[in-house]
Amino acid sequence: MELNMSTPVSSDTPDDVGRNEPCPCQSGKKYKKCCFRAHQVQREATKQTRGVEQLISAETNPWKLFKLLQQVYENNMHGLFHEMGHELGPFRQRFADVTSFLQAVDSGKVHMTAGPGFVLEHFRIDRPDVYMLIAHGLDDPKVDTVQFDLVTLRPNEFDAEANARETEFKGFRLWDVRRHRFPKSEFDCANFSLETLGVTWRQPAAAAAAEATEPA
Repeated sequence: MELNMSTPVSSDTPDDVGRNEPCPCQSGKKYKKCCFRAHQVQREATKQTRGVEQLISAETNPWKLFKLLQQVYENNMHGLFHEMGHELGPFRQRFADVTSFLQAVDSGKVHMTAGPGFVLEHFRIDRPDVYMLIAHGLDDPKVDTVQFDLVTLRPNEFDAEANARETEFKGFRLWDVRRHRFPKSEFDCANFSLETLGVTWRQPAAAAAAEATEPA
């Protein structure tokens, strides 16, 4: 199902509208073709008892965050996934609000990461960022495509230029999430690295400065 990006989403979340009834936003479309999924996310956010600030702290390491991403996927928590994004990062630039993210998911343009069959293959620490390479299909003979989700984590206490900033809530956030696909017939595991996906090391001086200014 693809939602119309130009249709305004009603701010109400009705419980008594059937999927095949006219959408309450008066777009003229059926509810299931218009605001239904957006309202699902709004209800999810209302029911959500623990926000990202409670789930992620300065003590949450990348491995624990990966396990959290798996739980978020398993529970279909699109709202929480969006909330995990760093407010200054490319992910939030592409999806400024949860509705735009949901519309992209519904259209198949993006996916939440760490789904079934995805395994954590590699970490790279390049302060203040951490790169997680999450793979699917590497060892599965039944698939002919290898998929990699490149997840960039940046602590909430660092800004867009990787400079320390004051913030009430610390801990890693999703700076960016990108999916890459390679036909197995063309994939060379021996020569594959993060550089293949366009990742370069931070300049030594910049990395040293980030480490020196990292909040205690």
